[in-house]
Formats: sequence, C-alpha cells, structure tokens
Amino acid sequence: MNQIVVIIKLCHLTLIPLFFRFWKAGVSSNELGQIGELIARWYLRFKGWQIIANNIRYGAYEIDIIAKSKLYLHIVEVKTRTVINPSYIKTYWPISHKKSNSLRTAAYILKEDTLYLRYRSPIRYDAIIVEYQVSGRWRWRVNFYPHGGLID
Repeated sequence: MNQIVVIIKLCHLTLIPLFFRFWKAGVSSNELGQIGELIARWYLRFKGWQIIANNIRYGAYEIDIIAKSKLYLHIVEVKTRTVINPSYIKTYWPISHKKSNSLRTAAYILKEDTLYLRYRSPIRYDAIIVEYQVSGRWRWRVNFYPHGGLID
C-alpha cells in the first residue's frame, strides 16, 4: 500500500476520491483504466518526459498519452490489467495488430494537427502496461514497451 500512497501524493489530487472508491468497494474497468493512465503519466514524468496531452480523439481513433522526450514525440497506449499470478510475465508486444494500425493512423492524423507542428519531432508509438496484483498486498507494476514503431 505504501507504493500507491506515494503515487497519489505525486499525482493530481482530483483522482484521490477515485482511488479511495477503488480501495474500498471495487472499481469498474473504466475507472481502473483511469487509474492506470494516471500511474502511466506519473511514470513518464519520472522518466523526464513532458506530458503534452492525454485522451485525444481523432474521429474513431484515440490516443491515450502524447508525451515529448528529448528526441521524439511519443504516442503511448496504456493498458491496465489485473494480475492473479504475479510470476506470469508477458515478454511480447502487448498491443494487438489492429490497435497498432489504429495508433499508426492516429499518428498520421496527428502530423497534420497544430499540436504536432508546435514540436516537429519524429513520432514514435510505445506501450505501457500497468498491472495490479489482486491477491495479497496492493502491488502495482509498470511495464514500458518502447519502440512499437516510428512514424516518419
């Protein structure tokens, strides 16, 4: 539980009621996704990246997080999962082929947006998997999967 309290103190205070509802009574998958995106944004800030936008929609395409590192403009897809067996670790790219194509299309649309024109960096898409361990103590784990693809 100490890990989560630290994360909450470092993040935006408006999500604290959402966290406590999760802690006491369970949570819907939508709220779990919001908590996962909050943790992912905190993780990216900790890496030194600048969060430019989150939950951007271009028609049918959604981008969870747009972040800026020193070299790239990153489109980050966030997946939040509950884990029953913590010894099971996925080592492959966690985003489906269909979702990767969707991210690629959203990146091409983003290149025409004024948001991109302000930064003019190569666009790359990455994934972050936020895992919550159900059994035992509260445990959150963040897995970063870089280099999903580079959009030139």
